[in-house]
Amino acid sequence: MKNPAPDMKIRVSPAMRSMIEAARNLSGRTLNAEIVARLEWSFDKGYDAENETKAAERSALEKIQASPVIRLEKQIIAMDARLEGEIEAVQRRVEELEAKVTALIRTK
Repeated sequence: MKNPAPDMKIRVSPAMRSMIEAARNLSGRTLNAEIVARLEWSFDKGYDAENETKAAERSALEKIQASPVIRLEKQIIAMDARLEGEIEAVQRRVEELEAKVTALIRTK
């Protein structure tokens, strides 16, 4: 008699369980057979931890960059740059007007 494989219990989210059950329904396998087939496939394809880590980091960075706080910060930085340019233009105009006022006072 063949020794049965030891039991292994895993926890998955309800969404993951639903996806596995949908895949099992399409393949006609048992739930256990579907999980085993998918695990075997992932090992046959080769698991590259470095690429998986980089992909996870890119995904996290994209989520951070898409966050409302980061978008607002970018908008504030852009507005600050525009305002800085406008302030400099106003300061130049004030200096021009002060020079004209000084010139008018001297002529009187």
